[in-house]
Amino acid sequence: MTIFAPLTGMLWRTLEAYGIDPRRVIKEDIYQPDGAFRMGERIPYSIYNQLLEKTASLINDPTVGLKSAEYLHPSHLGALGHAWLASSTLKTAIERAQRFSRMFDERLDMQVSEEPGILKVNYATDSSSPLPEIAMDSNLASLLTLCRLNFGKDLLPVYVRMCRASPPDPMPWHDFFGVEVEFDQSENSLAIKNQDATKQLTGSSPMLVALHEDVIRRQ
Repeated sequence: MTIFAPLTGMLWRTLEAYGIDPRRVIKEDIYQPDGAFRMGERIPYSIYNQLLEKTASLINDPTVGLKSAEYLHPSHLGALGHAWLASSTLKTAIERAQRFSRMFDERLDMQVSEEPGILKVNYATDSSSPLPEIAMDSNLASLLTLCRLNFGKDLLPVYVRMCRASPPDPMPWHDFFGVEVEFDQSENSLAIKNQDATKQLTGSSPMLVALHEDVIRRQ
């Protein structure tokens, strides 16, 4: 199993934000900010998990999963990230991410469904992850961050549900998502209103989406 190599840029920026030299964790042969990746270049999960563990041990912050989402750039997802930015609605962006999710993360199980008045995204817990709580914090927070990039910072989910136990201080989670996060649930999910999910976005560009989807298929 592998992960899209440019996603390592998210770890790089997170380490920098905490004042840690990323080169202490990420070796030159794995990732460099100015490195030229071959199309679809990937790294094994075993290596990526080692990077996650070392990053978490150096930072030692229980909210690092949430904060890492602030440092995710669409380009870390390659052509998929750029297609996201050019999507006509959040619904089409989310459905595209589900369709091509294995391109950037082979172990990611992302399911999109519709319920009365809402669009719901559910992530299965990856039992192989060495840091499942941090990883899921990052998944859900990154999804909302990307949605807010397209929609606006005022986007609020209808609900956020997480399997993880409630942290000793849940306020950073409530503050980040803008709603009271429900912990100790049977699913890891985030839902947004249909009216927000289907709102036409000003950054929409069908031509750019088509170009980037061609690259995604080749990757």
